[in-house]
Amino acid sequence: MSWFETLAAKTENLLNKVDQVAGQALQNTPDKNNSSDESQWKRSLGATDGSLVTTELNVYKPPVSKRSEKVTNTSKTPKNNCPEDPDHKLFEFLNSSPPLPPTSSLSNKLTASKNSYSNLLKFTNDNTDKTQELKEFENDKQDDRGSAPAEETTSTAKSVVYKQDGTNNDNEVLPNPSAIEFENQLLKSEINSLNIEMQSILTRAQNNQEDRDRTIKKMELQNQQMIKKEQIIRELQERESDLTKALDAKDTQLSVLRVRLEEADASLKLKNKKIQDIQVEKENLLQDHSLSTGVQTHALDTLQDKLKEAELMVRQEADRYSTLLNESQEKIRKLESDRDNLTCETSNLQRTLAREKEYLSVFVSTKNYLASVVDMMNQVRAAKTLAETAKQELSQYKDKATRILQSKDRLIATLKEGQFEKVDGSGASEPSIQATELESLKQERDVLRDDYNSCHLALQNLRTEFMEVESQMQQEIDSLKEQMRMMEEQLDGERKRREDVETDVNKYKQVVVWLIA
Repeated sequence: MSWFETLAAKTENLLNKVDQVAGQALQNTPDKNNSSDESQWKRSLGATDGSLVTTELNVYKPPVSKRSEKVTNTSKTPKNNCPEDPDHKLFEFLNSSPPLPPTSSLSNKLTASKNSYSNLLKFTNDNTDKTQELKEFENDKQDDRGSAPAEETTSTAKSVVYKQDGTNNDNEVLPNPSAIEFENQLLKSEINSLNIEMQSILTRAQNNQEDRDRTIKKMELQNQQMIKKEQIIRELQERESDLTKALDAKDTQLSVLRVRLEEADASLKLKNKKIQDIQVEKENLLQDHSLSTGVQTHALDTLQDKLKEAELMVRQEADRYSTLLNESQEKIRKLESDRDNLTCETSNLQRTLAREKEYLSVFVSTKNYLASVVDMMNQVRAAKTLAETAKQELSQYKDKATRILQSKDRLIATLKEGQFEKVDGSGASEPSIQATELESLKQERDVLRDDYNSCHLALQNLRTEFMEVESQMQQEIDSLKEQMRMMEEQLDGERKRREDVETDVNKYKQVVVWLIA
């Protein structure tokens, strides 16, 4: 990981700088400005933690400081100023307090302070080695100020060692008790200052440990954040790849939609052409329909004229037949009376049959009963045949009556015409004339009958033709209506399809616009 490599590089640079500072401190020898003020020594010792490393290296060097010179001078002054008179020495010895053996106690104190100071230096060195990796900026700032405190600590250490050497030398010479007390006070003050410095160093070490823990936690948090950020970057890369794939898919969809749009436009053009052709065909059909309706109306007019003429002929014939029917009705009445008589006879026969059935049901066997029933049925059938024959005779009589009436009318007409053309003395030739007239009347009757039948047939034919024409016209009208309805349905379907295609085209256009945007 890049940040871990940078951190390792920074720590290496920090260690290199510490080594350089230590080397410079070792190379720099104390020349001047080694003051003996305890306040300055405390300040210099409290200012930096890295300068204590140099003190450990410079503790056992023997150069003499100003403080030790003062102590030695004070201890030597009574020796130099003392007179050589033994009496004076005796008085001073007697007046002075009995000398205590200060050398051993002083040496013990010095060794104890030295040991405590060395232990303190080891502890501070261990703590500084741990904390210097996490104080890059503080060590960079304190590199310039590291030499002066180092010199001061070395001077103090030298003074302590020199004091020890001085005490060893004073074993031979009896020191002044005031000087010893002064030295003891100085040592106590130094020990107190050392204790205070140890406490400050311990607090600083604790603070540095807390800072180290905090930085470790921060580093862990940064590691977690970096891991999360890397995961986010991976997810974003995956999303980017997915989006690129989706864009490619949408591009393919756009190409497909464009092809479909082109196909839809082509199909729309074809359908528009078909609609135009259908409209032209519709107009042609409407024109043909109008022409055919004109021809049919003309034919209907002619047929209606013919029908009117035929109806006039029928009315005339009906008037003629009305007279004949009046005459024939009388004969029909007579025939109806005969029929009533026959019905009465049949009813009587049925009654007798019923009676005989009752009689036979009681006294005669089933065979005789069936035979009588068959006989009675035969009689009924015979009565029915008689009735039918009577009806036929009646119809024949009607025909004969009509013929006779027609012949009478013709004879009357011919007789009226022939009255003016009688020849004198032609009495013998009248029957032959009448016979010829009868034959001519018969021929005319037959001709008129044929004409009547032909007219009747023609009228029926006209009626049938009229009905056929009407049916054909109705069929054609129905077919045209069906065609019109089919055309309208096709037009509606084409309109719906066109609307659907237009809606699809609009949707595709919206999709294309959305994809482009």
